[in-house]
Amino acid sequence: TTPLQPAFLAYANTVVSSVTGNGAEVVIDFNTEKFDISNDFSSSNLFTAPITGKYMLGTNVTFTNLSSAMTACVLSVVTSNNTFEVLANSYALTNSGTNGSISLNCSCDMDIADTAQVLFKISNGAGNTANITGSSNLETYFYGKLLS
Repeated sequence: TTPLQPAFLAYANTVVSSVTGNGAEVVIDFNTEKFDISNDFSSSNLFTAPITGKYMLGTNVTFTNLSSAMTACVLSVVTSNNTFEVLANSYALTNSGTNGSISLNCSCDMDIADTAQVLFKISNGAGNTANITGSSNLETYFYGKLLS
């Protein structure tokens, strides 16, 4: 009900090619903001809590160009207080090596000036050939909102 309550939605609007697959952990580049109510999401892909409270954070990452060996992935939301992770068989999430995606939602406590960012890793491949998909269709995104 408060028009200035902290909330943001940022997304990747371009494909980032060949960034993971052989275990490289990457910080997702959410280079476009759909909205950022209190200007707390930075160009360094960090959300900084403007006040102490409970926050709902969520992300979705869409990826492509996997080999059948790329069977492990980790999607993480890392805050100053905790790390939230989802582990999955990345190749099983795809349609025969084409597009796949993984999501993570968490409710977390954050103190004023605590930060949160999204990390992503695909492993077991012969090289870092997996792409992170970005477009205006919001395939790879990060959002958050103050709950209380």
